[in-house]
Amino acid sequence: MARYPAIVLSMVSAACVFGSPGRSSAEVIRKFNIGPWLAGAYSDDATKKFSHCAGSAAYKSGIWMIVSISRNFEWRIGFSSENWNLQQNQQIPVQMTFDGSAPVTGAAFPINTKQAVIPMPDNSSLANLFRAANRMSVYAQGQLFQFVLTGTSRLMPELAQCVRAELAIERGERPPTPPAITATRSVRPTPPPPPVATVSEQPQADNLEVVSMRIASNLLLQAQLPNARLLSASETPSMLKGHGTAWTSDAGVGAISLLPASAAKDSQAVGSSMINSDSSTCKGDFASGRSSEMVDDTIVSKAFTACKDSGGTRAIRYYILHKEGEGFVVFANAGGQAETEGGRASEATFQAAAIKAAFTH
Repeated sequence: MARYPAIVLSMVSAACVFGSPGRSSAEVIRKFNIGPWLAGAYSDDATKKFSHCAGSAAYKSGIWMIVSISRNFEWRIGFSSENWNLQQNQQIPVQMTFDGSAPVTGAAFPINTKQAVIPMPDNSSLANLFRAANRMSVYAQGQLFQFVLTGTSRLMPELAQCVRAELAIERGERPPTPPAITATRSVRPTPPPPPVATVSEQPQADNLEVVSMRIASNLLLQAQLPNARLLSASETPSMLKGHGTAWTSDAGVGAISLLPASAAKDSQAVGSSMINSDSSTCKGDFASGRSSEMVDDTIVSKAFTACKDSGGTRAIRYYILHKEGEGFVVFANAGGQAETEGGRASEATFQAAAIKAAFTH
């Protein structure tokens, strides 16, 4: 019997049998492509009955994504990586953001040490966002994963049509044959499997937003800020709008932005630019300062601004790092992260974490 490559078949089966790691594996009924997705219909080894349809794609990071719909029209998103060592029988809290929308919270469930799945009810906001989005960010266990969702608006309807076709065949009826899935059905196909589809995780190597989100994720992991998470554009406080990827924690709020090397001659000039920008928007009393410090053999340029006007009092601390040949990383903090009382991270701790976050790939 011809099969997909073992890892593909294993993951597609796992995506469908969520919560049942002991269930038997799936067999290929037929296979087809949906854009860059390697798709197929599968039967259960034990019952020999049609089980599910699924599409899978490999990402450059080594992570596989699988979108699966069962014969009962239950959707799931699956992820797998040979580099993972997941703990079974536990939920993994996840936050998913689509094209900058408000985060969708949920839970991933490990099938084994290498694979986890997320239920996706058909009428849920998760399913609707996944179907329409161009890019998805998943934040879990202190790590941020980025995915380009090429062709998902076509993938989901055609997988659903795949299920309808297989159920019709099972009932002895003539199956619908839309153009996208007109592949000849054979119970045990013999042609060799098509090449694995590969989807780029970054449409452009210099995608500053993607890189800033990666650095923000690294920062939250390195600084170990309590109850930290990334913020969507709609959740970002007004004082941090325009400062890149924003985050919040019990210690306060902050944001991270990237500037190209052409933005300023050095990091001190970037600090002056931050001060000038904040000064222009303050309609009351304004104070500012600028300094620099050597931390872990890295120069950290710092700027401070404070404004008191009819809107209240607000203060922002900037920490600016220069990445030689790449540009500047600007950390904007509001809410007292540089203080020590109340369990807040000290300035030294934060700066060390910022350096690790900025220079860790």
